Amino acid sequence: MGTTTHAPMPSNPVHAVIAAHRAAWDAFQIAPVGEHSKRAEAFMEAALEAILSTGCETQHGAICLLTHLRWWLTEERDFADSYQPSYDIALARGSDLAMLLGGSLWPTAVAADSELETTPARLGSIAAGIVRRLGCRIPLNGTVMGELLAATAIITGGMAVIGLVTLL
Repeated sequence: MGTTTHAPMPSNPVHAVIAAHRAAWDAFQIAPVGEHSKRAEAFMEAALEAILSTGCETQHGAICLLTHLRWWLTEERDFADSYQPSYDIALARGSDLAMLLGGSLWPTAVAADSELETTPARLGSIAAGIVRRLGCRIPLNGTVMGELLAATAIITGGMAVIGLVTLL
């Protein structure tokens, strides 16, 4: 029996930056107050910047990054102001990844928090648009209701036509 050679899996740089950020965060949590704490904080900030600027080359990498952002945003929610603007950028990046992955993976613990629901105003117009497209607090005004009614009519009509055609 012969051996099958498989193509090697490409390395995904997002996994390395996630591991580096988690290690830097862990080191910061246990660093003694003083110079060690300042140095650990600098490493953590550099690792956070790397997290926010590294692209995901695969869907698996995007899921891993979204999971990590979910953990970090929830863990550091009480200290969000001290991380600005990186915290809001991470929130926008998480929203963007959730939209890319279908929207169902964005954490309800982060998205439903009353403090974070007001963040689209702080994120700026681009990030606010991302959050809006994810379905956060969409007002059902006449335009949206009209679009919903038109979409329902088109889908129902299409189903009726397909049903009649299959009877022939």
